Amino acid sequence: MLRAGILLIAAFWLAYASPTALGSSPTVESVVPAVGPRGVAFSILLTGGRLNASPELLFYQNGVTCSRIEVLSENEIGPHLRAVREE
Repeated sequence: MLRAGILLIAAFWLAYASPTALGSSPTVESVVPAVGPRGVAFSILLTGGRLNASPELLFYQNGVTCSRIEVLSENEIGPHLRAVREE
C-alpha cells in the first residue's frame, strides 16, 4: 500500500510539474526503497532526470508525510518521509 502510494505521488508530481519552469518534463526511473516502515521516519531515493527543479511531493491519501526533500543532484532527490502506524 505504501509502495503504491509513493509511486503514485511521484508519478503525479512529475506528470503535472510546470513544463515552462522545467524546460522539459522530469522522469522517475527508480524509487529505493520501494516500501518503508510504519510509525518511524525513513528516507527514499528518487532517481531519474531533471528532478532538482522545484522538488515537491503531493500526497492524495492520509498516512504519509514528508518532512523535507534533499536535492542530491540534478537527477536525484531524497525525500524524508513518515508513514503513520495503522491500529
